[in-house]
Amino acid sequence: MKIIGREKEQEKLKEALEKEESQLIAVYGRRRVGKTYLIENTLAKEVIFDATGIKGANIRTQLSNFKAQIVKRSKKFHKSPTPQNWFDAFQLLQEYIASKGKGKKVIYIDEFPWFCGQRSEFLPVFEHFWNNFCAKRDDIVVIVCGSAASFMVNNIIDNQDGLHGRISTTIRLMPFNLYETKEYLRYKKINWDHYDIVQCYMILGGIPHYLNQLDKRYTLPQNIDRLCFETGGQFVNEFDQVLLSLFNNSSLHKSIIIQLAQKKIGLTRSALNEYLGKGNNKAFTKAIKELEESGFIAEYPSFDQKATKNLFRLNDEFCFFYLKYIKPSKGQGEGTWLHLFSSRSFDSWSGFAFEMLCMKHTTQIKKALGIPKVRTTTHSWTSKQAQKSAQKSGAQIDMLLKRQDRRIDLIEMKFYNKPYTMSKSYRDRMINKKDVFEEEINPDEAIALVMITTKGLKKNTHSNILTDHLTMDVLFEKD
Repeated sequence: MKIIGREKEQEKLKEALEKEESQLIAVYGRRRVGKTYLIENTLAKEVIFDATGIKGANIRTQLSNFKAQIVKRSKKFHKSPTPQNWFDAFQLLQEYIASKGKGKKVIYIDEFPWFCGQRSEFLPVFEHFWNNFCAKRDDIVVIVCGSAASFMVNNIIDNQDGLHGRISTTIRLMPFNLYETKEYLRYKKINWDHYDIVQCYMILGGIPHYLNQLDKRYTLPQNIDRLCFETGGQFVNEFDQVLLSLFNNSSLHKSIIIQLAQKKIGLTRSALNEYLGKGNNKAFTKAIKELEESGFIAEYPSFDQKATKNLFRLNDEFCFFYLKYIKPSKGQGEGTWLHLFSSRSFDSWSGFAFEMLCMKHTTQIKKALGIPKVRTTTHSWTSKQAQKSAQKSGAQIDMLLKRQDRRIDLIEMKFYNKPYTMSKSYRDRMINKKDVFEEEINPDEAIALVMITTKGLKKNTHSNILTDHLTMDVLFEKD
């Protein structure tokens, strides 16, 4: 089947087949992002064994499943006894591999962390399998894959024991960007314009599984109503299900996401910790890392480069949409979104959701500004004075690009259903932000005001303050 995007990831997988020695590849990314689809459709002809861990299953069930996958590929192992432990299981796998002919052989272990339950000994035996069997051959590619990103990083990629330094290639599979989302929708024969695709992304993000549920027979509002609000809709309970599938004791992860959804510009680690009342404990630190590795939250460096001032922001579109609309509207049934998306609350939600989208497409914004190769850092910024002075309460900058070519872009993002007309009051607010920023930071660089709109900007005397204006179309450029 056709794979949309993922060119770099496909290239890495195919390169492994050309190597003269065996390869160990680690693939990770949040659930529903398309890891299995990528591997199975890139290396379909080369995979000779695949097994998927079963979440929460006991060792006996996991061992039976492991053997069943060998039997599925070769009936000659049907009479082999079911392994009693993981050492026996990998011995059986080695016998099966030895029975195959020449050529590269791909061993694919999906949801690797789910095999590694308490006292399962799966990981150390797997290390032994790699070091004492695979690494001594030149014809094996082993791919280990998992949705529990923190586990994959800590126990596989940064392994300090038997797999230390053994990983040949690491692939972190990310959600689609807008370009890939548009290509995917076209593949599904959904020919929406850029405005609808941007709205779709603001709701579902670039998660292929979510996009796959869209039906070309319906408009975007009808699709969202059907999937998120109607009784039995595909995504009515998705928020809880995803977190439960990824994290043990996911209540803390959920609390962090909920808190960040309420503080749109983000919170420092200490402020988030204080809001949750957790203290500086290991569980909080672990949950932050797991959410960040899984792509649910993102850390943005402070403008003054002080790590304690770095901001954590919600980075998952669907989570924000769920908490804003789906959760409060459960039970209201058919037609809920068709009513909500024309309500006043839509403006505040869409504004932040569009900001989140833009911050994920910094590469495209830089290209549109003519600085694709200029090193930049992305920040959010809130003035100290804004916390003390009501007169300067607007001194908050949601997106700021600090450029190595000695310019700082203060970026305003405006989601609007028609060309935007800048008013005098909005112009004054932008000028105030610039003035307060210069007063407080006293930067050496030049300051530029930049605006990103959905459907363009009507030029008038007020819009002359802008150095650059971009539309949502630039966000659809190929990365």
